[in-house]
Amino acid sequence: MSAALITQLNEVITALGQVDPRELGSGLAVIQRTEDLLKATNRLDAVISTQLQVLHIDRSTEIESGRKTRGWLVEEQCRSKPEASRRMTVARAMPEHPVIAEALGRGEINLEHAQVILRLLRSTPPGLRDVVEKALVDAAAYVDPSALAAFCRDVKQNLGWCEDKDAADQRRYDSRWLTISDTIEGMTSISGMLDPTGAAALKTALHAMMSKGGEEDTRTSQQRRADALVSLANRALDAGELPEVNGERPHISLTLAWEDLKRDLQHQADTLTGEFQARYAGGAMLDGTEISIATARMLACDAGIIPVTLGGDGEILDIGRRTRTWPLAILRALLHHSGGRCGWPKCHGRAEHAHHLQYWSLGGDTSLANGVYLCGFHHRLIHHSDWTITKHPDTTITVHRETATGPPGWHP
Repeated sequence: MSAALITQLNEVITALGQVDPRELGSGLAVIQRTEDLLKATNRLDAVISTQLQVLHIDRSTEIESGRKTRGWLVEEQCRSKPEASRRMTVARAMPEHPVIAEALGRGEINLEHAQVILRLLRSTPPGLRDVVEKALVDAAAYVDPSALAAFCRDVKQNLGWCEDKDAADQRRYDSRWLTISDTIEGMTSISGMLDPTGAAALKTALHAMMSKGGEEDTRTSQQRRADALVSLANRALDAGELPEVNGERPHISLTLAWEDLKRDLQHQADTLTGEFQARYAGGAMLDGTEISIATARMLACDAGIIPVTLGGDGEILDIGRRTRTWPLAILRALLHHSGGRCGWPKCHGRAEHAHHLQYWSLGGDTSLANGVYLCGFHHRLIHHSDWTITKHPDTTITVHRETATGPPGWHP
């Protein structure tokens, strides 16, 4: 492919990006332009598939970088594993399936459509593949890949091409996978596929822990689902039933610079000004990612945290012994008072974190009067906002927002 064509393509894309969609006039015009762009994207994917096909046949990426083409897409081009697999599946199959290749080249179907069709064709009797391929390509122009996949399953079932139920269950189970990778922004990406049995267990568990935490809970359903997954992990760690790793129970290591911790404690008695952020912008390290002092203190509320305190030069001053801050008797009493639910008023979330109402670092004791069980959402909220919890002598709980000013996570 001529480098000049790539240059022209980039110039066209740049020009397209400089056009304000509102200048097109009616919404219908914007819709039409968007459809044209999506079709062009499909056509470009067809061109890329041809390129990948050549790289695969010639083993170019193996020769130049020591990686197979799929691995090159993941490791060198930073594509997700599912996308890399999809692209290589289509690229390798295009020479044997010209109907799919031509439809993709015209922009009438996309890569996911092509992958779904190819999956069905593997189990189609050779004498019927041409007919089935054309019929599915025609259908793909009108339905999304998920609907097309459902249609393919019906075709296999009705024509008796399906394996028996036991074989199908085993195939789906063998196809499970999960990847967890850190991003450059300190986040973690999770992707994967589960068989129906595993998916049902996970979805049921997540659904049970996704309830909203009251009027102040503005999380989206996706955020609540993410928090529910973290809650499941915390429950497993708290239960103490996980296998040992390197001779000890699984734990989270939190690295906290001593000077940052000292400043964080000292500022409680200081007069806070707008310069606080510059003066006290300390942090802690959680699995190599810097987090705020407020988050570090939130984590320290829970058992199973090993604090690693560092001096100014990074030397280890103290490694805390792994203990549970709250005695079992008090935890049981707190759970009894909250009915096993979050103690925040009107929240129906599960009790997950025992929280000191007056922080331990400020002299608060570990007692029934100074404790409350919170769900994961409200535990984070109390550590990262200006909300305060009050526990009354009759064990009822009220919450209010502080009027004093200070940085996020500050409490008087």
